[in-house]
Amino acid sequence: MDKNLSNPHDHFFRDMWSDRDLALDFLRNYLPTPVLTVADLDTLEIQKDSFVEKRLRDYFSDILYRLTLAGEPGYVYLLFEHKSHPERWIHLQHLEYMPQIWRLFLKQEKGRGRRLPIIVPMLFYHGETTWSGKPRFAEMFAGPVDRFKQYVPDFEYVLFDFSPHSNEEIRGQVLLRAALMLMRHVFDPGVHDRLPEILKLILDVSETKSGLRAVETMLRYLFNEVPDLTVEKVKNMAEKHFAKEKKEVVMTVAEQLRKEGIDIGERRGARKTLVKSLEMGLNLRFGPKGLTCMPKINRIQKIERLESLQQALYTVQDLSEFERAMETGRRRPS
Repeated sequence: MDKNLSNPHDHFFRDMWSDRDLALDFLRNYLPTPVLTVADLDTLEIQKDSFVEKRLRDYFSDILYRLTLAGEPGYVYLLFEHKSHPERWIHLQHLEYMPQIWRLFLKQEKGRGRRLPIIVPMLFYHGETTWSGKPRFAEMFAGPVDRFKQYVPDFEYVLFDFSPHSNEEIRGQVLLRAALMLMRHVFDPGVHDRLPEILKLILDVSETKSGLRAVETMLRYLFNEVPDLTVEKVKNMAEKHFAKEKKEVVMTVAEQLRKEGIDIGERRGARKTLVKSLEMGLNLRFGPKGLTCMPKINRIQKIERLESLQQALYTVQDLSEFERAMETGRRRPS
């Protein structure tokens, strides 16, 4: 359970997007048409490697897909950003990971690779605000870029913005639609009003090949992320809105999660206490301006990070230094 509670976004994303059926459905619906027309999705292989360094895993996750593109080996690299606000320099993350993917290819080919494979970089954004960055890397440079284009590395990532206020259309089969709707609305203040709709989609997943495993993953994510959501509330909702067969599915899985996760309540209680302590400390040290940090703090699930911030609160010199500690997840040395 600790793994799920410490980084529920990473666990949910990697678990769902490592499902080959969901991955195929996602790529069919969201790859750009010029790529899709030359992609042989039947050759799709899900690679187990992750290129995100440990210190950034509170903010990023990734999945690497290998497939044939225009008759040659190729990759789709899906970087999942779950920071509360867009990372302006996301191109540098892609640029850092792409050489690692090429080295992996050369290692797998054992010297047989004569040319490097094409990598299609994709960005899946899951924050509180809509994405505002420019997808083309060359647009990030100063000066007359066109005149120096032979010296400037350039690529463009494919963006999928599933933040609560984006206009990205949710497409695909029921498993993909349920996962995307859940991710879009999990931070929405009105998520409780949407729960019957979300639960209906989740329960429809129980009839797919991935079945109960996906339902369990989705319900676990709901319990971890939606404030004040309890097994009793979910069971009452099922009783009110669903037919007998669907009702039994959600009640069985919810009860299983209750038995498995007795410590969820204890950790939630500890997390709630830490959040309240940080709120009081910020107000005492920095006044009302300090409370502007609370929306980000309220999103932090990892108890260790909250403990680190609590220590940082009494060692930083000013609010801006605390905000930097919040972004890095590191405690300022005393």
